[in-house]
Amino acid sequence: RSQEGQREMAELEEDYSVDFRVWFEPLREFTFPAFFLPLSQAELDATATFFDAFFPIYFKALQRQEPGTPVADPSMNWVDSSIILERCGQLPDLTELAHRVQSFLPTVELGESFFCKLSTRAPKDALALRRRQECDTWRILPPMACQTGKDVVELLATSQRVRDDVDAYRGVDVALVLRPWQQIPLWTEFRCFVSRGTVTAVSQYAASSTFPELQDPAGGMQLARSILDFLCGSIVPRLPADLQEKCVVDVAALPSGCTVIELNPFAR
Repeated sequence: RSQEGQREMAELEEDYSVDFRVWFEPLREFTFPAFFLPLSQAELDATATFFDAFFPIYFKALQRQEPGTPVADPSMNWVDSSIILERCGQLPDLTELAHRVQSFLPTVELGESFFCKLSTRAPKDALALRRRQECDTWRILPPMACQTGKDVVELLATSQRVRDDVDAYRGVDVALVLRPWQQIPLWTEFRCFVSRGTVTAVSQYAASSTFPELQDPAGGMQLARSILDFLCGSIVPRLPADLQEKCVVDVAALPSGCTVIELNPFAR
């Protein structure tokens, strides 16, 4: 194996150390609830195949704005659109996966709306988010929020991040993660960096934004102290050894107290 290949494998192994399930169990009481549905390789491959076929026609349609194209009717879910099936030709049937997710929903306590991700990454780049931003249903819902199994599958099948992870973690146990939707004010989100068991930096998640709630110096210092106390007292000591060595912890500093949102690997 080439040096480049060895480096890529090392990076994937490092990223997988921040797999949602690795950190969720030791931090369960300090984060929002989560529920797991294992996905087969065939199900993951089906979402990737759909993405590969859909990606080219999406941008062609987006540029030309032709009548009857996928972006022309924002109310239709793309994974079962007859127009898309006609234009893409042979596509995997994602209906069974949507049904499996839908059947799973009543067995867990998610509420009316929920967040979905793979245990590796979230479909925050899903092409379907554009459709949802133009759809009346999502005028009262954040585009990432889901309410049905079809909502979940549409995000997974139109995400480049998910597509990449299907290949990157082939043969590795990957699960669907569902979490009750949390409306978190952006000013309360902070990205915290841990290196060798020490919190080395804390920044706003939205680093380029200015928030009135964070303009008071004394209040800012008190907020920073509460985040550091939370991380140093409750979070870092509970992390697995490789995550104590280095990881990024996203924290919501809410009026009710600090809560872990998720963990990420160091950026490269």
